[in-house]
Amino acid sequence: MPMTLESTLIPPQRSRDNSPAARLRLDPLDWKKIERQLQLAAEEKAASEQRPEQVLCCARCSKPITREDQRIAVQDRHEHVFLNPTGLIFRIGCFATAPGCVSIGPATLEHTWFPGYRWQIALCAGCGEHLGWRYRGDADSFYGLILKRLASAADGARPFYP
Repeated sequence: MPMTLESTLIPPQRSRDNSPAARLRLDPLDWKKIERQLQLAAEEKAASEQRPEQVLCCARCSKPITREDQRIAVQDRHEHVFLNPTGLIFRIGCFATAPGCVSIGPATLEHTWFPGYRWQIALCAGCGEHLGWRYRGDADSFYGLILKRLASAADGARPFYP
């Protein structure tokens, strides 16, 4: 094809190929970005697979109670500080599940810290230590666990309190 002024000023038309392969034709710099994003995603996945599941244990007997990934926000916060009717102060964290706890006593709304939720005492299933409360609403339930009575399994389940 002979070169004309028009052929040097007007870029060649792209083919009308609308196949997926044609749509994926990117600038080499775009491919570098995609490769980097894939590499970062692979590294993150590998790092998350190497991290042991963060288990929270009873600080008294080291029985597994719940996991870090079970932390939830209730009333817009995970952590709460409450004063009970006898004057004791408790710093609790909210957890969706706590399979290492047993709930005892009747569920009651009396003196509840979470309006609309009945509570029961939650004890460690291993040693009977009072770890907090199980809260049950009409549609859901959760545990409010006393944070100083839990220890991280990753730390060898050392207690957070003396």
